[in-house]
Amino acid sequence: FAVRLNDALEPVVTNEEGKTLKSAPAAGKQDDADKAKAARKAFTGAKKMVKEVVKRQTERLYEALCTQRTWRFDDWRRYLANHPIVGRLCVRLAWAAFAPDGNGERFLGCFRPLEDGSLTNERDEEATFDSATRVRLAHPCNTPAELGAAWVQHFQDYDVEPLFPQFGRDTYTLPEGKKNETEIADFE
Repeated sequence: FAVRLNDALEPVVTNEEGKTLKSAPAAGKQDDADKAKAARKAFTGAKKMVKEVVKRQTERLYEALCTQRTWRFDDWRRYLANHPIVGRLCVRLAWAAFAPDGNGERFLGCFRPLEDGSLTNERDEEATFDSATRVRLAHPCNTPAELGAAWVQHFQDYDVEPLFPQFGRDTYTLPEGKKNETEIADFE
C-alpha cells in the first residue's frame, strides 16, 4: 500500500494497482499487529498534518499576494513550485514575472506551473524565465488589465479552481493630477 495526495490534497491509501481505498487496511494474518496499528495512527496523523499545512500555506500565499512578496525565480521553483504540497497549491494560481532593470522592474508576463513542472501562460504557450527573474503572485495592480479576464477564462477552461480570487476586483488608479503630490490632503 502507498499513501498519496488526491486532487483535494488529502492523503489517501492506494493499493498496488493504484486503486484508492476508503480507509487504511486492517492488519492481515501475516502482518505485525503493532506495526499495522502504528501505520494506521501515522496515517491519521498525516491527514491532520496535511490539512493544517494546506490551510496555513494557503493563508501565506494570500498574504504574499496582498504584500506583493517577491521571490527570485530559482527560489520560487525550489521552495514553492517543487514542494510536494505547496507546489500543488501553486498550480491553482497565476504568477507574474519581472526582469530587474535600473529603474525597478519590467513586466515579462504571467504564467502558472503545471503538474508536470512546465510553465504555461494565459494562451497555453510554454513560458520560460532565467534565474534573475523575479516572481510574485499576479494581481491587477502588477499586470496589464486585459490579463485578468484571460486568466479567469484559462482557469475555467481547464477546470482549475483558483486557490483564492486574484482578478476581478476593482483597483484604485491614482488620478493624473495627483501623481506628483507629496501629501494626501483629501480628508482635511
